[in-house]
Amino acid sequence: MIRNILIKIPLTLVILRLIIGFVIMLLSTIHNADYSNLIFLLIVIGFLTDFFDGYIARLLNISTQFLRRLDTIVDRFFWLSILFAVWKLHSDFLETKLLWIFIVLALEVLNYLISFLRFKREISTHAILSKIWAITLLLAFCDLILNGHSHYLFDIALAVGVISRLDTGLIMLILPKWDHDIPTFYHAIMIRNGKEIKRMKLFNG
Repeated sequence: MIRNILIKIPLTLVILRLIIGFVIMLLSTIHNADYSNLIFLLIVIGFLTDFFDGYIARLLNISTQFLRRLDTIVDRFFWLSILFAVWKLHSDFLETKLLWIFIVLALEVLNYLISFLRFKREISTHAILSKIWAITLLLAFCDLILNGHSHYLFDIALAVGVISRLDTGLIMLILPKWDHDIPTFYHAIMIRNGKEIKRMKLFNG
């Protein structure tokens, strides 16, 4: 009974992030400059729900496989909704980065294909590099939303994105069977060799 009540806390945060993603896309289609600050605020709130849903679940020891998989799916939607909003508001800037954006998205799709072909389910690694990429994306998108351009932060986010997608791809290729919360591809190698891995309580279950 108590467990069912507690699990609703992180689940509510995940659903809230899903709703925020839809609202961000809706606001971006209105093309009202006054909404830029509101979109910025929603991005920050959505990012915080992403951090706290997992942290609270682990703190309360209710980090179920279902919750982690749902969190991953909503994460992808949330960041894609921001990309959609940025495209609607500042497509002229994104057009100068199309090649690298395509590379990052292609690597993401490839990783999902690898995961589905090998394990018949989606990615849920919550790798450390993915967490770092999320932080760089937050900074880059907020910079772009507020200023209409980004000199270095967006390039850094793209570079970290490529590296983190390669790390995730290696994890998917190395793991002997599907698993979640794998910090790095090195930890995947350890799992493949039958060794136990240590996960960071702050980031992984």
